[in-house]
Amino acid sequence: MNPSRRFLAATFRYLLGVVCTIAIVPGDTLATMPSPRSAQAASPQDQAAKIPPDQLDSLVAPIALYPDPMLAQTLAASTYPLEVIQLQQWLVKNPTLKDNALADAVMKQPWDPSVQALAALPEVVKRLADDIQWTTDLGNAFLAQQSDVMDAVQRMRKKALDTGAREPKGANQPLPAAIGQCSVTHIATLTTRLGDDPLATASADGGAAATFVNGGSAVSYERDPGLAASTVGDPAVLCLMSIPRDCPEGDLRGRVYYGVDLNFESAWWVLPDSEHLCGGA
Repeated sequence: MNPSRRFLAATFRYLLGVVCTIAIVPGDTLATMPSPRSAQAASPQDQAAKIPPDQLDSLVAPIALYPDPMLAQTLAASTYPLEVIQLQQWLVKNPTLKDNALADAVMKQPWDPSVQALAALPEVVKRLADDIQWTTDLGNAFLAQQSDVMDAVQRMRKKALDTGAREPKGANQPLPAAIGQCSVTHIATLTTRLGDDPLATASADGGAAATFVNGGSAVSYERDPGLAASTVGDPAVLCLMSIPRDCPEGDLRGRVYYGVDLNFESAWWVLPDSEHLCGGA
């Protein structure tokens, strides 16, 4: 594992533990003590202002299908929207920082650890910074209704599996067109990133790629464990997680999907459908 991945893995484990113990202090820092503000009894006005479940579902849809560590990190970072914008601006000014240099440089910035850790996930940073009102709303909801937000996440995840469970065997639905939508299909091919060798017998440095009967695809520069555990012909659910912005007309590359092999539900992946974003090479 390279240094930047070790840095991220440690932060992921930390943040996930924080979320699981419900110990996030609103707007200040991550801690092991409950927030005094969150410990106060809710006033009738606060109770009346609670976001209803259907609106929470829409609010968390773009990130609900992230793996647990990434989800915990994103939720924590969303409570610091100004720092997220600062991080995005900083990344734009420092495009050559990678690996050790990136980890060392971002740790020197005066940001919360949850925001610092996002530096190695520039697509997530851009998603949060590009729609700062949504990010602010997400962070506020997480601070005020943490258990309700996590319930909404579980509803969205269940929706993904239910999509596959209620479809007849052999069904192949069109690719989802909107963030948060899911469709069931089947795995057509599993190969290395360049498609030159079967994934099952290829070396680990060949990356991974999959195509699906409904026209979907997934690509990774590394050997993705979810794809590696899957088998051609297996039914799968694909849920659309993000859509790049400002794409040339007709260029749909760069969409990110959450996928689950329905024959082996511990086999999941979060991958783009192409090596390049729309408008790229």
